[in-house]
Amino acid sequence: MLLRFYILPNSSENKICGLHNGAIKLKLRAPPVDGAANRAIIDYLSEFLKVPKKQIEIKRGDLSRNKQVELHVDVIDEAVIKQKLGV
Repeated sequence: MLLRFYILPNSSENKICGLHNGAIKLKLRAPPVDGAANRAIIDYLSEFLKVPKKQIEIKRGDLSRNKQVELHVDVIDEAVIKQKLGV
């Protein structure tokens, strides 16, 4: 399952804020330095979606605010994840 995220680093909290141009807007406390924001994305999504970190992979956008994230989950879990993310 591929998802698009628009990342806002250096925010006051970690939070999903709806959609931004078809991507899920995600605020992160982590700064965009030395991969900290990328690690924070995986940590936050793992906790929020109750998915192991090893099942979350950033496919595109390592150095960009626009990221493509792949979740390696069962088809049954996709509907639950989409509902939690509001997409």
